[in-house]
Amino acid sequence: AGTYTVRLIASNAAGAGAPATRTITVTAGGPPPGGGAGAITVGASAQSVSRTAATAVSVPRPAGLVDGDVLIVSITADDAPSMGSVPAGWSPVVNPLSMGSSARLFVYYRVVAAAAAEPASYTWTLGTAVKWNAAVTAFSGVDNGTPFDTAASTAVQTGRVASLAVPGVTTVTPGALLVGGVGPNDDAVSVTAPAGWTESVESGGAQVTELAWQARPTAGATGTASWGISPAEQVAGWLRALRPA
Repeated sequence: AGTYTVRLIASNAAGAGAPATRTITVTAGGPPPGGGAGAITVGASAQSVSRTAATAVSVPRPAGLVDGDVLIVSITADDAPSMGSVPAGWSPVVNPLSMGSSARLFVYYRVVAAAAAEPASYTWTLGTAVKWNAAVTAFSGVDNGTPFDTAASTAVQTGRVASLAVPGVTTVTPGALLVGGVGPNDDAVSVTAPAGWTESVESGGAQVTELAWQARPTAGATGTASWGISPAEQVAGWLRALRPA
């Protein structure tokens, strides 16, 4: 158990890239993420982007879905459009988060009843044509009747900031999984997940949208989660806990 910094450097014959670092927290006891009774497993992610103005937001189905999986999608749209229509079976995780009139972050979830019958992609329709970015992650082992263990917590900064602090929540079920993310108003900023969190997907181009998670083996207050944004930009973020089955 403890908190550690991991560092990765990719290299080839042309040289080495810049190091990428993440902080991970190992907690003693309780089910590990990805295995054990009552554990929620983080599955595959998928992403899509439109660098030209469009109303249709089409997001591919993640690979390897099984019955009972819960999908969470994050959509960051330029110029803060309304949401015209939502595909069948999807519900809001949070209310839309607006960075003034500059951009808007939408987050939805879906319980997969029959994986074999899932479409190849899901399509949302924005009220006006704008640039957008979307990412989705699958989670297994979630309580399908009551997928969320907590209400949502959100934060929005309409001025340019280098970090966004989202207030924590209090989980009630051991083994809950915190999920959250941010949508900066930019097409190329770099997002750093909060300490102790793992990023499942960060999609760039047109706008940036990101999803991350943190296992909570024991119930209780989670504390504030702070995302890093580089360079500084307007940003909206959220977090909420999934309940294990």
